[in-house]
Amino acid sequence: SFPILLALRGVQGACFGALMPLTITLIGDAFSPEDRSGAIAGRQAILTASEVVLPIAGALLAALSWKAPFLVQGVNIPLAGLGLWLLGGRGQSSATEPKKYTRALIQVLRDQRGMIAVLLTGFARFLFKFSVLAYLPLILVNQRSATLVQVGIVISGAHLVAAVVAAQVPRLMERIAPSKLVMMGIVSIGLAMVGFAIAPGWQVALAVGVLYGLGDGVLSVLQDSYAIQTARQHVRAGMISVSQTARNLGKLLSPLVMTAVVAVTSVATAFVVMALAA
Repeated sequence: SFPILLALRGVQGACFGALMPLTITLIGDAFSPEDRSGAIAGRQAILTASEVVLPIAGALLAALSWKAPFLVQGVNIPLAGLGLWLLGGRGQSSATEPKKYTRALIQVLRDQRGMIAVLLTGFARFLFKFSVLAYLPLILVNQRSATLVQVGIVISGAHLVAAVVAAQVPRLMERIAPSKLVMMGIVSIGLAMVGFAIAPGWQVALAVGVLYGLGDGVLSVLQDSYAIQTARQHVRAGMISVSQTARNLGKLLSPLVMTAVVAVTSVATAFVVMALAA
C-alpha cells in the first residue's frame, strides 16, 4: 500500500541522510588539504555516473513491473555487509559534549560567512534538481509524446555531462574564482529550466540537458569542497552534516513548491518560474 511504501522510503531517506555526510567526512580525514578537492570531485563523478545508468535502468525495469526498481535495490544488502566487514571497528569516538560541539559549530558558521552562501547554493541546486527529476518526465511524456526510455536517455545524458564536468572542477578552480563558478552554474541551470519548458521534443531536451549538466556538475563539487576545506577538524563532521541538511531541505521543498505552482499554472510554466528564481 502507499502508506507502507511512504514509511519505507522514510527509513531509506534517514539512512541515506546519515551515510552521505560520513563519506565526505572520511575524505576530509584521509586526504591532505591540497588533495581534498580532487577527492571530492572524484566522489561526485562516481555518484553522478550512477545517475547516468540508473534512470535508463529504472525505466527498463519499470516497463517490466513497477516493483522491479525496488526489488533490485536488494543488492545493497550484501554490499552493506561487505562494508561492515572491511570498515568495522575502525571508527573513532568523540568525547566532546553535545552542547560544546554545537557551540563550536555555530562559531564556525559565524566565522565563515561565505558558508551561508554555499549552503544556499546547495539548497538551490537540489530545489532545481528534484524539480527536473520529478516533473520533466511529465512534460516529455504527457506533452511531447516521449517514451519512458527516451525520458531516461534525457536525464542520463544530463548526468553524464555533470559527471564529466565534476571531475574537472578542481582544474577550473585554479583558473576561475569559485564565486564566478557558482554564478555560472546557477545561470546554466536556470537557462536549462527554460529550455526544458519550451523543448518541442525529447531530442531537443537531450541537448538542453547538456547545459543543465554543466551547471549541476560545477555546483555539485563546489559546495562539498568549500565545506570540507573551511571546517575545523573537530567540527568537520558537523559542518558536513549542516551542508547535507541544506541539500535535503531543497529536496523536501522542491515537490511542495512545484506542486503549489503547478496548481495555478502548467508544468512548463512552472519550470520558467523556477528559472526566474535561479
